[in-house]
Amino acid sequence: MRLERGRTGFNYALLSYVVLVIFVITVAPFEFHIPNEVTIRFTSSLSNLLSNILLFIPAGFIFQMARKTVRGEFLLGSLLFGLVLSACVEILQVFVVGRITSVVDLAANGLGAWIGGFLLYLMVTKVKEPADRVFFLDLPLMNLLYLLVPLLWVNGFAIGSEQLRLALTTLLGLFGCGVLVSIYVNRLREHPGFSPVRLGVAAFVWFLVATLPAIRAYPLLVPGIGFVLGVVTAMAAVTGVGTYAKDRRFELPTLQVLVPFLMTYILLLTGWPPASAVNLRGEVVRITGGRLVEVFQLVEVLAAFTLLGYIIAEMRGRRDESALKTCVWILLVIALFISWAIVVQVLWLGGTASIQLVTLPLLGGLFGGMIYRLQLAALQRRLQTAALQASVQA
Repeated sequence: MRLERGRTGFNYALLSYVVLVIFVITVAPFEFHIPNEVTIRFTSSLSNLLSNILLFIPAGFIFQMARKTVRGEFLLGSLLFGLVLSACVEILQVFVVGRITSVVDLAANGLGAWIGGFLLYLMVTKVKEPADRVFFLDLPLMNLLYLLVPLLWVNGFAIGSEQLRLALTTLLGLFGCGVLVSIYVNRLREHPGFSPVRLGVAAFVWFLVATLPAIRAYPLLVPGIGFVLGVVTAMAAVTGVGTYAKDRRFELPTLQVLVPFLMTYILLLTGWPPASAVNLRGEVVRITGGRLVEVFQLVEVLAAFTLLGYIIAEMRGRRDESALKTCVWILLVIALFISWAIVVQVLWLGGTASIQLVTLPLLGGLFGGMIYRLQLAALQRRLQTAALQASVQA
């Protein structure tokens, strides 16, 4: 079966972002060497096997979204993409200190990418919507869930031994579940393939995939948080909270309700004591987790502001503003968070300001804004094409 879908620059930008995060996860803390001998492993533990499958499911899902057609026979494109990406990772890991190349990991990654592509195929074929309507997986609001996955990945690695940082994970989970509830009650509630219980299960599964690194450190606590979030999602869907009139755009009101969760998360993230600090002698002192945790905490800041930049651009996009004006708004909001971070990190915690404290939020925010503008342009082209086809048929 062959299904035509729109190929957009947004999908490729999102795919590139996910691939970049995967490479960061697999080569951190970026300590390279020339090995005396190459070791290739042909065995793996069950937990490592499942982890490698789950890690590549989002990548395969988004890869299939980026393709112009969805082929349902075998989805070999998704499988091949996963194998090639995994091969690049495994070859690179030969030169990374502490990493071991594994054939089993290669196969597991390819299987995960195939599963991700197959999940998209199932959704596209099972959910029928009018031709002049934007498919729910392509909604700008849905893209928040895609951006949350890599953010939660690095969040899980950045927790280290600080169990209290799971509060940040929970805030992100609440934000994502709120997005799911809004899409369900405003677009999918009357569809026979969806129900509040299934939505709760979907929220639970999404949270498990997104928090895989945190689950490996806290195998009972994190799934417990996910279960509670799934129950809350199902209950919210039953009550219909967040339902808006059918003739009203629901994305902006939804964001206005959910943004406080994200703002609270970013305030806590940028004000959190760093994994290392400089003492009075000018020496770097490790506080928790070591170098690897410190790297992922920096990457988490970049991913968090990417999501924030996308949201700011989406909220401003409803006003038909120019890209330049949207960038100005993104920079203004991020400047406030940078000021807050400097006050907390330098004046309150007694640390020192670093260039990453400024550059990472700015780069992430602008990249998130660019992703939204690509998505907006794709939606406008699709709606124009649908309107043109309707006028020709009339």
